[in-house]
Formats: sequence, C-alpha cells, structure tokens
Amino acid sequence: MNKTPLLSFELTKLYKNKFTYIIPSIILIALIILYYFTYSNFNLYKDQTAASLSMQIESFETSIKELENIPEAQQLKEKLSVQKELTQQKLKAFDNSNWEKYTELQIKIDKNLISLIESGNAHIPLPVSEVKKQVALNEEVLEREVLLVEPGAEVEGIHFTILILKMFFNFIGTFMFILIVCKLFAQEIEIGTFKFLTNQPIHIKKLIYSKYLICISVSFLLTLLVLVLAFLIGFISNGTGDFNYPVLITTGLDTYQFISNIEFIIKSIVLYLFGIMFISSLVYLISVLIKNALISFILASICILSGTILFQNIEPLLRFAHLNPFLYLNSASVISMDIADKLNNYNFSFYKGIILFSIASIIINITSIKIVKRFNLN
Repeated sequence: MNKTPLLSFELTKLYKNKFTYIIPSIILIALIILYYFTYSNFNLYKDQTAASLSMQIESFETSIKELENIPEAQQLKEKLSVQKELTQQKLKAFDNSNWEKYTELQIKIDKNLISLIESGNAHIPLPVSEVKKQVALNEEVLEREVLLVEPGAEVEGIHFTILILKMFFNFIGTFMFILIVCKLFAQEIEIGTFKFLTNQPIHIKKLIYSKYLICISVSFLLTLLVLVLAFLIGFISNGTGDFNYPVLITTGLDTYQFISNIEFIIKSIVLYLFGIMFISSLVYLISVLIKNALISFILASICILSGTILFQNIEPLLRFAHLNPFLYLNSASVISMDIADKLNNYNFSFYKGIILFSIASIIINITSIKIVKRFNLN
C-alpha cells in the first residue's frame, strides 16, 4: 500500500465518520449564539455611552464644587475642569457620529487621566499601562484613518473574526482538537485498527505521517471554517469592517508596534497549526503508551493544563516562559504579545513558537516511532 491509497483510506474513514459532520454543525450554532450576544452588547454600548458620558460630566461638576474652597487644590480643580470640557465635547461628537473627533478627544482625556494617576490625584481599577495602550492604539487608528472599534462591540465581519480567533484559538480550541486527534490515533490503537495496519506491508513512518497529514488538514479546514463563518455572519449583519485596522503589539514596557488585522489573523493561524502538529505528536505518544482513548484524552489535557496554568504560577520559571511550547498554544495572545505583557517576559515571538513546536514534535515523533517498532503495539 503506497502513500496515495493510504491517504485515500484515511480520508474515506473520516468522510464516513458522523463526528466529521457534528463538529461543524456545533461550530455554526455556537458562532450564531456568540454573535447574538456580541450584537446585543454593541446595541447596549450605543445606548449606554451617552448616559455614561453625561454621568461623567456630572461627576466632574460635583468634584469641582467640592474643591471650590480648597486653595491648595486649585491646580487639580483646573485639570478636572479641562476633563469636564473634553467630555462634553466628546458627548457632542458621539451624538453627531463624528468618530474622528470622538477619537481625538478620547486621546486627550486619556492623556490627562494618565497625568492625574501619576500625580496621585486619580485612581482607576485598571493599571496605568492599559490606559497608555489605549492612547497608543487610538493614535494609530487616527493615523490610519479608520473607525474606532470599542472592545465588546466587534460586530463587523473582520472584527468579529478576530474576536472569535482570540476566544476560540487558545486552550478551548486545543481541547477540541485533542478530541479529533484521539479519534484518529487513540481510538484506533485501542480497538486494534492501528495494529492491523502496522502488520500490513506499510512502513510505520508512512502510516504515522499520513495520519499527521490528515490531522493537520482537518485542523486547517476546521480553522478556516470557523473564521469564514465568523466573517460571513458579521458581514451579512454589519459589513466587512476595515481590513487595515491596527492590532497593538506590546514589545516592552510602554513600547508598542502595530500590524494589520489581516497579518494578525494569518500569523495566529500559522502558529496555531504548528501547535496542532505538536499536540498531535503528544497525543499519539500518550496513545501508544496507554492504548485507551478516554485516558489518553485526560492525560493529554492534564499535560496541557500543567504546561500552561501551573507553569504560570511558578515564579522562578517565568523567566523561561518563552521556551515553553505549551504557552504558544494561545497563538493570538502570543502574536499580540498579551501573554508577554502578562508574564513580564518579552522574549516570545512568532518564529520562536514555530521552532519550539517543530523541535518538540520531531523529538516526540522519533520517540513514538521507536516505541511502535519495539513493541508493535502488542
């Protein structure tokens, strides 16, 4: 049996498997539900923004009155008066749908807020670094001449796609792909199908690599399906959105760079597919050792959780976090460098993730093939 019939055999099995059709159906339903909630948040945001700005203006007026008879607070009073005036202009820009002016005023308000925080005259629940990020992003939005998209209100095609990418292509999506891999590897080993194939005149490497190829292909198609459906749902309801909208990348303490959302999507998908290759190798090794689909799934999940959540809670290991392939499974967080910001380790990179996944996969594959050859899955 040469390579082409072997791939045809694997594809036929996949085609006849009901599991192949159940997952896309679940994905479509989940995306529609998520879009419904996102669109509801968008409408709620529009309804509440004007009321929120009015409340902020009233709050400034109250604070200014309280500082009237305190001479040493004169400078603070002047700063609050400026914030009040800017917020009034921002409310007017919102009412007139003047989004360029609205963004300009938001930048000025945030810069003043940073000054108040650093002087100890203002306290907010977010760290000042988050406000600085928002200022940098809004300035880039103005420079690119695109409309500002508020978090939680990503209802247009490309923006809803990125929202789904961040929500789905992390550890949640990884567990779904573990199920697929267990279906391809662990279950066949458990019921003896894989042993039967290894006893045929087929080279073990060809057999394993054909399954990897199927697994990566299925993962790519599912990834593409999720993103295309997300884009179409957003596009049908609210248009495409701006493909040049900037994605902020944290490169160090209060230093940033920007990429387009298209580049962000492409890099996130590529890195995630390398991650699936790594996961496939890991699940196959566990399947060879355990020979039970359910236990293989549980152990693979425990490995991923240990390599991510537990690793992040061990302080001495954080300096080596960029060398941990499990942390790269959250590909969108790696590309945006949110994980680097969270762990205070800015050595993460797209290419480093690909190299780590590749090296780990090769080592695991060599180990798996040696085990299969030695024990022949008896």
